[in-house]
Amino acid sequence: MNAKDALGRLDAYLARYADAVQTEADVERLIERFLAEQESAPKRDSAQADAALEEALARMAEDPDAARSLLARALETFPDDLRLRLAHARALAACGMTAPAIRACRALLRAQPDDLPGVRFLLMHLLAYTGDLAEMEAVHLRYEHYEETGMLLPLCLGAYRAGDLEAARDALTRLRIANPGTEAFLRAAAAGERACLRPEGRVRPFTEGELCRLAQDYAFAFAGAEPFFLWALRALAL
Repeated sequence: MNAKDALGRLDAYLARYADAVQTEADVERLIERFLAEQESAPKRDSAQADAALEEALARMAEDPDAARSLLARALETFPDDLRLRLAHARALAACGMTAPAIRACRALLRAQPDDLPGVRFLLMHLLAYTGDLAEMEAVHLRYEHYEETGMLLPLCLGAYRAGDLEAARDALTRLRIANPGTEAFLRAAAAGERACLRPEGRVRPFTEGELCRLAQDYAFAFAGAEPFFLWALRALAL
């Protein structure tokens, strides 16, 4: 286990017992207990986790429920594997289990708050689906208002669903500045050109392709979003 994995597991361990931590001495005792448990735990084959992740990802699109079950079983053996936990959160979202997926993302961000863009993007799209603008703005603020396509597109959609068109226009304006492909993406999406939402291969950041990839990867968030696409096109024209 490398240093980054070890720190990730320690963060997850501390997050699990966060409610019991009152003083620095509590933290020190938890760290000592974590180290003791790691020392006494049987060595686990990381290849097993890799295989479970690969199989689950291969089945995610066609059978997300089967992928979710595979990942849940793998997490019984590897509860602190951040890759498995993120994939499990994605599977929950794909199965329509929005509330558990949101809880899983929150727990992941507590465990590894600094650099998990996949988690924050997933959480933002889940919140966009529910229209929880307050938490979306809090997440965006937490990451210093990153002007990323993966943050701004769901923020715009979530504000629209929450009925705050001023906030939606603000996010849309910033999205168009950050990603010059915004208008082309919206035009194709509003016209129902579904092929544009299934990009193949690698896509470059800050392009129409990146927006299409987000719409593909987080398709649940864009269910019934046709009125949003039409509104956004009109808003850009003003």
